Amino acid sequence: MLDGGELKKSLADPKHGGFAGQEFGKYEILATISKGGVGAVFRARHKELGQLVALKLLLREDPSPEALGRFRREGQVLARIRHDNVVGISDLGEENGVPYLVMELIDGRDLHKTVRAPGGDLPDFEWTVGVMTCVARALAHCHEQGVIHRDVKPHNIIVEHGSGRAVLTDFGLVKRDPALGGADGASQLSVAGAVMGTPSFMAPEQFEPDGPFGAVGARTDVWGFGATLFFLLTGRPPFTSTNVVDLYHQVTTLPVPSPGSIRPSVPVVLDDLVAACLKKNVAERPTMAELIPRLEALHGRLCRVSSRRGLRHALLIVLLLSGLLALDVLWLHPQRGRRLARLMIGPGPAAAAPAPAGEGASDLEARAAAGDADAMLRLGLMHKDGKGAARDLAAARGWFRRAAEKGEASAAFWAAVCADRGVGGPADPAEAARWFEVAARQGHVKAMFWLGTYLADGRAGAADPAGARDWFVKARGAGDDELKARAQDELNRLRRAHPELGE
Repeated sequence: MLDGGELKKSLADPKHGGFAGQEFGKYEILATISKGGVGAVFRARHKELGQLVALKLLLREDPSPEALGRFRREGQVLARIRHDNVVGISDLGEENGVPYLVMELIDGRDLHKTVRAPGGDLPDFEWTVGVMTCVARALAHCHEQGVIHRDVKPHNIIVEHGSGRAVLTDFGLVKRDPALGGADGASQLSVAGAVMGTPSFMAPEQFEPDGPFGAVGARTDVWGFGATLFFLLTGRPPFTSTNVVDLYHQVTTLPVPSPGSIRPSVPVVLDDLVAACLKKNVAERPTMAELIPRLEALHGRLCRVSSRRGLRHALLIVLLLSGLLALDVLWLHPQRGRRLARLMIGPGPAAAAPAPAGEGASDLEARAAAGDADAMLRLGLMHKDGKGAARDLAAARGWFRRAAEKGEASAAFWAAVCADRGVGGPADPAEAARWFEVAARQGHVKAMFWLGTYLADGRAGAADPAGARDWFVKARGAGDDELKARAQDELNRLRRAHPELGE
């Protein structure tokens, strides 16, 4: 059982190996998600329920009353705010002198990592506006509850793998809105005049709380929202400097550049929306509630443009392929053309082939549209193998995901395989690990084995040898002879590398 002293020492040691496999109260730590100057967030599992969670610990040697108050307030606020785009919380307490929060574990990537991924392009405008519309709804809901986030930035917005859900996280600087009568002591959690936030995404009034720009309030989050949107559109914050004093000067005195001046393809309407959010005077910015209909209308317009563009591209491809086919059968290989004509015309009604037994793709699509997970799985297999439907790996991957979200274990396994191997889209180890775990927990034996390999090798995050051992043991006990032998081989390899696991 970890104690507070050991946990706190780890903060001062950048080479610390972590606490994978050790216990903290009711939870088993699996991996470190993030570590800062005053605390850490761990991927953990509830020992009794098996639920995966994000475990946040306050690890200051001598936490001040302000730090303790802020930590507890984060938990209390999250318990009150229930929204699909706000991270959920399930527990708040103290263990061995260490305060902790237990939050929803979001399996995804934050917007900062999304933009700064090696070799990656900036996200397209349709995706960007869709994600930020979800963030706007989350912030508007917070503001309705009288809660100000005060640290809206790309690092604190995670897009969940598979579902694409955008989730607002890290309410460590949360504050009650004094304009809505926040008389519960929350406003006393910040020292008067203190600078609270992340400089590159802070509003002018956060740099000068008592200055000419207005008071810190709900529209302070609007600035953070606009700065985050600017970052997604351009790959950088509105103002940049390694010196906080320089940033203070830029944010409080210089005009905000337009995203279009950095990335010329940015639509003018997005330039205008960013400019509205980044007005220096608080009173001149729109509210989050006012931004939502503008974002929804823009997202709908971008979707329609994208759909028309996709149809035009598809038509051009069809025309090109038709031209190549005509060239082949009429000029290069006329005999092939005659055979193709006979196949298309057919030998006549008397010799017509009987219709294939069972449901066709159109029947399955009708059932799938009605929410039938089995039909979705079968459509995925048909498109994967090219049997009964055109071979379309992207469509197969999409049907597997949809069936998996309905609770179909085999579909979750195939969705994981597609993500693992880059079938029908880019390879995504984190998504693969997620679907392997979904399938494994529903008893899919092959998924148990593959989940074990992911955890053993740390292919989607920090390695979890103990978790890998557990899944290999389960696969060995339930699989066929071949899978049992493979699981045993992996167990032997794992125990040679980690003798502390034992037999």
